[in-house]
Amino acid sequence: MAMLANQSPPEHFLNRELSWLEFNQRVLDEARNPETPLLERVKFFSITASNLDEFFEVRVAGLKQQVESEVVERGLDGRTASETLHAITGRVRQMVDQQYACWRDDLVPALAKNRIEFLGFDQLNARDRQWIENYYFSEVGNGAQRAGIAASGSGPGAARAATSGAPAR
Repeated sequence: MAMLANQSPPEHFLNRELSWLEFNQRVLDEARNPETPLLERVKFFSITASNLDEFFEVRVAGLKQQVESEVVERGLDGRTASETLHAITGRVRQMVDQQYACWRDDLVPALAKNRIEFLGFDQLNARDRQWIENYYFSEVGNGAQRAGIAASGSGPGAARAATSGAPAR
């Protein structure tokens, strides 16, 4: 006679969130793989960062709501929401450490060898600074204003304010 899912032992089930993190780890492993073409590695890296953002916005937020509402039910894998959050914390810390190392130690140097570099605003020539300021104020700044995002006091607007005496937009 077949057992129903809720009658099977918890070790027969994978935790949905932890399984998803392992999937994201496999994507990150592709970004870390020197055999993968460089720009593909950058794509895989970007996917893992985007995935983690969404993971926290949706899945971790849902678990936190369960904890805050004092739901103490165990899932099929035997974990409570609180236990799952604890396991997620450790796993994500490890993954984020790997992401930073991959970016800092592997991808940025490999990109630089291929003449793809990341410059700070102060490293740009006057023409490029002007282009970025125009783009920011026509495209990004207006969207941020519509979304109600306050200026941070850094970036192109702060540079303009510092040199012209005008307030940053």
